[in-house]
Amino acid sequence: MQERSGITADQPAEAWIGKLLERVAKQTERLGEAPLAALCPGPDDDRQAAIDRLTCYRAHALDLPADGGEVAAVRRVAPPRRAAPVRTARTPRAAAPVVPTLRETTCTSCFMIVAVRDTCSSCGAALTA
Repeated sequence: MQERSGITADQPAEAWIGKLLERVAKQTERLGEAPLAALCPGPDDDRQAAIDRLTCYRAHALDLPADGGEVAAVRRVAPPRRAAPVRTARTPRAAAPVVPTLRETTCTSCFMIVAVRDTCSSCGAALTA
């Protein structure tokens, strides 16, 4: 998606996708449009989220069934269980990963939320901290 859009991010999606989807949800609600953010299901989605997805499909999809489709929950498939590695006195335990804190700012040129740095990673404009 980054390649197709020309907009890149050097942080994992988990660090910024939630804020982006919140903005999309607020904007589509403000404009009275179908809830596009509902097309990105989250781990705690409920029936209302499924209804919002169907509303979005009905507004934009070209291949719905003749009756318009029906509400369906997202089916989550659990990853296969892996056996825990056997630990011996010689097997050191891995340290917990350090998750860096992401400092963000909004670019005043392209209005993307980007990591704080000298230039915008999206459009290249100079950033003010």
